[in-house]
Amino acid sequence: MPVKSRKFLPEGFGTPAVVGIMGDRVVISTAPEGQLGAVDQDTTFTVIKNGQIADAFRTWFKLLWEASSVLSRKKKKKNP
Repeated sequence: MPVKSRKFLPEGFGTPAVVGIMGDRVVISTAPEGQLGAVDQDTTFTVIKNGQIADAFRTWFKLLWEASSVLSRKKKKKNP
């Protein structure tokens, strides 16, 4: 499925961790410094199989996604 939209956390809130939510699983992984999506000998994957936890992560994702939209609109108003 192609990515239709991308958003990034504001400066100062980035992390080397990536979270994927698929069904009843949450996958948390790390990436080498500055190489999002890359895998090396220090990459760690943590898989949690729990529907309630997956739903909680979906809720948090939705909150961050919607907050990001608000931040983007405010930024556009400040810089016409």
